[in-house]
Amino acid sequence: MLVCYYLGMTDVDFLKEAMKIANSQPKPYDFGALIVKSGKIIAASEQQVTKTHDPSAHDGISALRIAGKKLGNNRLEGCTMYCSDEPCAMCFCCAIWARVDRVVYARPAKGDFEYEFKDLSLHELACHTSHPIKVEQIDV
Repeated sequence: MLVCYYLGMTDVDFLKEAMKIANSQPKPYDFGALIVKSGKIIAASEQQVTKTHDPSAHDGISALRIAGKKLGNNRLEGCTMYCSDEPCAMCFCCAIWARVDRVVYARPAKGDFEYEFKDLSLHELACHTSHPIKVEQIDV
């Protein structure tokens, strides 16, 4: 399902690709993520929790796993993680541990999938990390 696009794509273009992946999944489990480096999509995944019965197989985690294998490194410096929806704490922390530079998402947390911590945002979590990471929400 990986589609490689190259230089010239914007944040909105990459988010639209993440949304296409998400929209291929049944609601309410319609989540998709991409890992992009140097303007190229190096990994893409949909939410796989229900398919694999693995509670850690979120779209972000799965995309990070694919990117690490493809790059041959668990450190993903210079990469951006694009998500159709606001990443959960697990996906966000994994992006931090992988040394991803940016996390960009299209839709804020929704319905039963609200962010796990009350009154604490990804932006606030990002301020308390040892590795600087930017967090952006862009409407698509």
